[in-house]
Amino acid sequence: MLELDAFLNDNDIEIVDLSGKEYDPGLNCHVMNETFNEEASSHTIAEMVQPIVYQGGKLIQYGKVLLEDK
Repeated sequence: MLELDAFLNDNDIEIVDLSGKEYDPGLNCHVMNETFNEEASSHTIAEMVQPIVYQGGKLIQYGKVLLEDK
């Protein structure tokens, strides 16, 4: 795992996992749920299907998330 960490650091790559965090529609994520209660007061990110990836501070990959209602 240290080699992977070194590679990511050497190439200024940041991988973001938001599992368990509150969902904000402004995040760089696509919601993968087919249905969820859009009228719920808030949602939690139940699972990151695909992480958000930045390189040099620039977005190179949107995340994909599954939400659960709070």
